[in-house]
Amino acid sequence: MGLVEDLGRALVAEDAAKLALYRQEREASAGLEKRIDIDRQVIRWLLLKAQVATRSFGLSLVPEWEARTSEIQAELSRAYEDLYFDLEDRVSSLPDAGSMGPASYQVRREVLLSGRLGQYPNDPEAQLAERLREAVESLLATGLRQGLYVRPPAAGEAGPYVLVPGNSYAQLME
Repeated sequence: MGLVEDLGRALVAEDAAKLALYRQEREASAGLEKRIDIDRQVIRWLLLKAQVATRSFGLSLVPEWEARTSEIQAELSRAYEDLYFDLEDRVSSLPDAGSMGPASYQVRREVLLSGRLGQYPNDPEAQLAERLREAVESLLATGLRQGLYVRPPAAGEAGPYVLVPGNSYAQLME
């Protein structure tokens, strides 16, 4: 057997072992931080698996994954949803109400960026962009106007995401 076939078999075996372990650990975990860590590990693995399925390495490593590309991308989308919900839970459980706004902004920005980078397939970009806008408006309403904030294009418009100073963003809202 060739090295490519050996690698393909190793990837399939690793996939079965990793996903079973992650599933088991997530179900057994009561801690939110551990679930978030597991979510991130699942995403890392599924990103690699999606690369293999789409032949991003320039050759066919696991042909059965190539036939299941859309299924793998759906798994990746579910993993991002799990991560997003767990991160939102962490934000809502913060003991200091003053840190909830900035943390919520960071979570929404991170998840939206994953979609923009093509890592989060089928991401609900319009919904995430609106939630990001709401998070920024909430921060600005509390007086946090220093720094740069991501400003998505207006609802229904295509366009770039831009970094806007907090004071300018506040003026655009008025």
